[in-house]
Amino acid sequence: MIKLDNNYKIKIDNMSFTLVFSEEREREKLNKKRQKTGEKEKYIYKDYWFYPTLGQCLSKWQYLILSDCKDLKTTIKKVDYIFKQIKNLEKVHLKNINN
Repeated sequence: MIKLDNNYKIKIDNMSFTLVFSEEREREKLNKKRQKTGEKEKYIYKDYWFYPTLGQCLSKWQYLILSDCKDLKTTIKKVDYIFKQIKNLEKVHLKNINN
């Protein structure tokens, strides 16, 4: 598993690369009859995207990170963040390969 940031990871198997999004969310609790109780409960929300190549997987991650940018300043900050994360991945995985 490759950790991209706090919410995104890449799971690798012999057939594909899976981009995994997860975050803690809160929802209204339901009783046995599926009616709202007025209480809140926390849960882990997950979403998955499947790709045949690592490049496609990273492209989707970049798209998702940049999709909520409203102005140029925010976009530039997030692009810098993406490049730093990818550089860190290169360092970590090259170090693991060389050891």
